[in-house]
This record gives sequence, C-alpha cells and structure tokens, in this order.
Amino acid sequence: MEKPEIEYPCIWSYRTIGSDHDSMMKEIPLKLGTIPHTITPGNQSSKGNYCSLNVDATVQSETERHAVTTLLRSVSGVKMVL
Repeated sequence: MEKPEIEYPCIWSYRTIGSDHDSMMKEIPLKLGTIPHTITPGNQSSKGNYCSLNVDATVQSETERHAVTTLLRSVSGVKMVL
C-alpha cells in the first residue's frame, strides 16, 4: 500500500477517549497552545466511565500532525487517541 498524499496545511481530526470530560476540556487547549483547533463532544460509554472528544486541529506538516497526537496522549485522563 502506498502512503496517502496529504496536502498541508490541513485540518486533521483526532478522537480522544478518556475518563474525565471536564479535565480533558480544560487541558487540551493548554497543550495545543497556539495551534488552531476546535473541540466538540463525542460519545459517552453506557456506564459513563469513558467519554470522547473530537479535536479538529489545523496542522502545517506531517511532523506537526504527529506532534499533536503526542500532545493529546499526554493529557491527563486520556486513554487513547484515534
């Protein structure tokens, strides 16, 4: 399989799954700093233990796209970034 060609800058969508909605909503903007982004609520698990947030960030390069993934993984309460 060939690697898809992505034209930068572009808006890249990330889904963060974690255990603390409020903490993630506060910490994600701090981690992303000046990177333009929007955060919208996602789903919540049936027992309410997990929630997801959709983060759309404008990335300038593949390096920045991977860096945003790393930043999102470092947010307290985040269990997974898709």
